[in-house]
Amino acid sequence: MFQGSLGLVVILLIVIIVVSLVLLAMVIGFKISRDRRERRAERFRDRLWKAWVDDDAQQMAKAYRMVARGGHQAQSDYIQMSDRAMSADWRTQDRVEGMRNAAEKVGFSQALRKQLKSRSDVKRGLAVTMAGYPGTTLRPEELAPFLTDSEPTVRLAAAGSLERMADPLAADVLITALINQDLPDERIIERIGHSWAVDGIVAQLADPAPEVTSRVRCGLARALALVGDPRAMPVLEIISVGGGRRGEGAGAQGPRRLRAARQ
Repeated sequence: MFQGSLGLVVILLIVIIVVSLVLLAMVIGFKISRDRRERRAERFRDRLWKAWVDDDAQQMAKAYRMVARGGHQAQSDYIQMSDRAMSADWRTQDRVEGMRNAAEKVGFSQALRKQLKSRSDVKRGLAVTMAGYPGTTLRPEELAPFLTDSEPTVRLAAAGSLERMADPLAADVLITALINQDLPDERIIERIGHSWAVDGIVAQLADPAPEVTSRVRCGLARALALVGDPRAMPVLEIISVGGGRRGEGAGAQGPRRLRAARQ
């Protein structure tokens, strides 16, 4: 009986050792696989950045083709590098045009349009985010439906991309979203607080449509105050005098901020 118990203990020890070795092998294999993915991602980011810096159309086209295939890692890396490139000293209008031309040669924008129709909110979110960076020809109105997407992260990604487009048409889309309350007011106000949105904001305030309520006027006035653009001063003065009880507080702050910005 003792020998039988000893044999059982030995078997259990062997099983434990085998299982431990299998688990260790799995952990090591996972780490090796992860390290390989990270090295591939790093090489891709380096190649993409070098292609942009060198204005190398051929290498840019290769990178855009890889991103267009829809791999999450490549697309995440592309977003990371595009965000970095937004403030790069080499980024000029000519370079941006070169990036867009290289992307169009491999159908990058068409691939994004297809991905925007995905049932996966992750894929839609990635496509919406990429659409706001140089390299695509997507128009602001194409992103408008995603401000009411069922997934909150996609809605925020759409607002962020419209802000990066820095286009008067993007301002119109965001102002419409403010009117319709597609997103919390603060999310819209902070994204239209730029000079490229001033004309659209002033037009809405100067000759408001019936749907431009005191809430909307208040939000638009706050956006103008963020810009500090003197063109907004006459409209803000009007709002501060007769903009309605809810609009008066924000409207009165607008002129004061504009005066401070000019001093």
